[in-house]
Amino acid sequence: MRVWMLVAVFMCLGTMPTCSQDPPQAGKPRAGVSGEIKVRVRPAAVAGQWYPGDEVELRTMVRKFIATAEATPRPQLPKKPLLALISAHAGYVYSGATAAHGYALLRKGDYDTVVILGNAHYAHFHGASIADVDCYETPLGRVPLDTEAVSRLRQEPLFQCLPAAHRREHSIEAQLPFLQERLGTFRLVPILFGELTPKECELVAQSIRRCISARSLFVASTDFTHYGAAFGYVPFRDNVRDKLRELNAEAVARIAQRDFEGFHEHLRRTGNTICGHVPVSVLMKLLPEGAEGRELAYATSSDQTGDWSHVVVYVSLGFFGGSNTTPTASADGLSPQEKQLLLTLARQTLTAVVRGEKPPAPPEAALPPPFARNGEPLLR
Repeated sequence: MRVWMLVAVFMCLGTMPTCSQDPPQAGKPRAGVSGEIKVRVRPAAVAGQWYPGDEVELRTMVRKFIATAEATPRPQLPKKPLLALISAHAGYVYSGATAAHGYALLRKGDYDTVVILGNAHYAHFHGASIADVDCYETPLGRVPLDTEAVSRLRQEPLFQCLPAAHRREHSIEAQLPFLQERLGTFRLVPILFGELTPKECELVAQSIRRCISARSLFVASTDFTHYGAAFGYVPFRDNVRDKLRELNAEAVARIAQRDFEGFHEHLRRTGNTICGHVPVSVLMKLLPEGAEGRELAYATSSDQTGDWSHVVVYVSLGFFGGSNTTPTASADGLSPQEKQLLLTLARQTLTAVVRGEKPPAPPEAALPPPFARNGEPLLR
């Protein structure tokens, strides 16, 4: 019994699909009538509007923002790896300089996968949506999806695909040129959120942790307070600059401390119009214990316009800690370590059988739960 079970395991694990960095193999490409590979591309929706549509102009702008951020003195940051960012997603002339303070911390090769948590501005729905595409495109090129992670997420509760929600959306797209410039090659998990209850935010975070196993960076895309009659939010009319700073300082403090309940209490009490409060909430549940949050930059649209009757606030935050690469189980219920153990046992058993030797007896305590019944190993 042991031999045939291990042979099956060996054959199954040995033929697991791999994920390519090249866009044509990044997803499940569709063959056309002539057999050519058709890559499903999510084209840039706001290039030429929210940021330059020309590759050279866009790269020049992003590099200038980054250089300015790197030259700006900042408080001492924790000497720990960067786990996550909270980054603004408005037009680059308004929020690009603020976002750059977070992206200036990135270096090529630091991450294999970037998980962007965005909020839907043009569609109302419940749950999370991932576009059914192979890659996202900006003037700087195409970014392939981490199709293995995306495939697993689509099997999780609360996840779906709503194409209409993604067509005009900018919250995910606005982060990509910065990531392309700083990281070069990476895989993308683009998750767009509608409404979620606080409990569902925790459930979604658990799903993401189960499905993301690469060295990953999390980016929650959000602007902060939207102030003015056009936004239906005018909690004060005098000393707007200072009061907005005070209001958002409270929100930032809750988020930086990963105080999930305190953040939601702040939203209920103040009505603070933080458009990406759901992505931020999911991120707070994703971060490991001990992660330290720091405000990196703060700005407002009024810094550019001078109009304090209509204001959007932008904040950049970084979270630092041990690692986002906690072992996760794959769709077959096995962690990478468990798969490696079973592959080793399969090879050793097959070698022993071919040589006419007695197959090795694996340590019972090391066997994964799927290979035990009522606590008793199946491979005796």
